[in-house]
Parts: sequence; C-alpha cells; structure tokens
Amino acid sequence: MSKKIKSLSQLFIFDTCHAGGVDYIVSGLYDARMSVLAKKMGLHIYASANSKEAAMDGYQGNGLFTYTLLDGLNDKKEADKNKDSKISLVELGEYSKQTTTEISKKIGHQQTPLIINFGKDNAVYNLR
Repeated sequence: MSKKIKSLSQLFIFDTCHAGGVDYIVSGLYDARMSVLAKKMGLHIYASANSKEAAMDGYQGNGLFTYTLLDGLNDKKEADKNKDSKISLVELGEYSKQTTTEISKKIGHQQTPLIINFGKDNAVYNLR
C-alpha cells in the first residue's frame, strides 16, 4: 500500500490492540527499489501498543494513544524537544509514546506504543 501512495512523506497510525505486530512487515516497505529514495522520503509508523498489549479505549473520548497524539498537537511545548517552535513527526511520535506509557502506568494499564521513523522528518504543527 505504501508504494502506491505518491507522497514523499507518509504517516500510518494504528490505534488498535496488538498494533505493534506491524513491525515484522516494516522491512518490506523499503525494498531495494526504494532504498535510493529512503533518505529523501519520510515513512513514519505509529502503533498504539506492542504486539502483546491491548490498546486502551475510552480515555477522554478517544483511545489513549489518539488522545496523546491530539494532545501533542494542542500547543504542547513539551512535545517540541528541539525548541524550534514546531512539532515534527518524530517529536510527536516520541511525545505520544512517552505520554501514553506514563498515563497507562498511572491508571494500572500497560501500553507501550511502537514508533518507527524512516528517512526525512517533517514539521506537522507550528506552536503559537
């Protein structure tokens, strides 16, 4: 599917139980034909939980992982790790993984997102 998308920057979000099971197919997304473009392209995969975990649903009106993604795009300066007043795909993934893990531990649920980044990073939100 990724090969049919003509965009040079792609983000796939899987907010579902056992979503981290996608890691075994990731190697197929960048085959030999695409390796030349890998440095220019950005492929980002966010999975809400590892392959053996259930993803928490019904947290603040969303799944826990979706909640943290939206929270990271809500003028969250904590998500801006390099302090350039922009939230990049890599920063958003790191913020969501850390925040999801912290919140899930506080409420007695284990959920550790899998964040995979290949190639180019891009800004997705400018802080005000």
